[in-house]
Amino acid sequence: MFVLCLPFNFAMAMCFRILAPFFRKARDSGKYPWVIGGHRGRIYEDNSGALHSYIFKHTKQPIIWIANSPMLLKESCAQGRGCAILKRNSFAARLAILRAPVLIYSHGEDDLDLFLLFFRKALGMRVFLGHSLKFLKTGQYTRLGFGKWTWPKRKLYAFLMTDFDLFPMSSPAEKKHGDAAFRYRTERILPYGGGAHIDRMLALREEQPANIITWFPTFRDKKAEQNNAYKVINNILNSARLHEYLEKEDLRLAVAGHINSKNMQSEISNLHPRISIHSAKEAIPLLGSSVCFISDYSGLISNWLCFGRPLILFPFDKEEYLKSRSLCVSLEDIHYGPLVYTAEDFLEALCSGTWKDMKPYAEKRKHWMNEIFPDLRPGYSERCYEAIRKFPIFKT
Repeated sequence: MFVLCLPFNFAMAMCFRILAPFFRKARDSGKYPWVIGGHRGRIYEDNSGALHSYIFKHTKQPIIWIANSPMLLKESCAQGRGCAILKRNSFAARLAILRAPVLIYSHGEDDLDLFLLFFRKALGMRVFLGHSLKFLKTGQYTRLGFGKWTWPKRKLYAFLMTDFDLFPMSSPAEKKHGDAAFRYRTERILPYGGGAHIDRMLALREEQPANIITWFPTFRDKKAEQNNAYKVINNILNSARLHEYLEKEDLRLAVAGHINSKNMQSEISNLHPRISIHSAKEAIPLLGSSVCFISDYSGLISNWLCFGRPLILFPFDKEEYLKSRSLCVSLEDIHYGPLVYTAEDFLEALCSGTWKDMKPYAEKRKHWMNEIFPDLRPGYSERCYEAIRKFPIFKT
């Protein structure tokens, strides 16, 4: 159905593009709502969700949330987020985008509209938030092999790449990574005003943790890598040693899937009663209840540091993963808990209980806390809103 509707959708979008100049006065008046979205409208999370929630609850700024899923639309209305919610790619959403003085997204312009990249030169100020902290995975111009691509391929990639007028970051250290990823837009990247979602982390860390260990394996781009990941995860979850340890220590293991890992529920089988599988939208709430966090290349590794609780890094396919991805800093530099590469070493680190001892990583934790969280005061969402509101709007 999506493929059949694509030509009509594109044609409608181009009609809106032609009309865009006629809405300039409306945008310049500042009377119309801001428009915000994230994760291509699939979930209400991360920096976009946090900023929208703050603006809606604590300011008089009208704002519209863009949702792609009918279920998300229904859930959003039920949770009292107001009626200012529009369906992605709809006539009403595109009209709102044409009139909006500010457009905000967490992943890319397609969070708001599938064809928004064709509108770039004719819209209000575009604000890119990023979905998490940028301290681990790189992206965009730092993609491996970019410099060796043919000129047409580089130009096409640059066109499809996320663009923005403003990208607020949470600290000067994070801005360095942003500058590397978007070296053609460094003057538009601020060393402050980012990380709206950190407020939620600061609130969650105040919760009393339960006997839960959360494992969040990130998404693999290639099918073969995904299949290998499921194989490794299944082998570990079916380990008798793991089951015995969870029973003995009265612990539960929660495995949270990435939003792109659509098949996790069906790919993982024969679960022990103390092991559970969770959706992407449950990953963040689980952190507040967790005594330990396990991941590989997730940006949540940076967030988890502020909780002051144990970490296990388990990049079981590092060599293969880094053939098509690159990291801002090496795992060997940033790990502030046990770093293991094989299933055997992982089970040993977990089931022996050595993960509980954080003393060997005290200096590393201190260093990365200073880098990632120079300011642990609540108010990240408020500072993000103010940075957007005060930023001089300009175009190239």
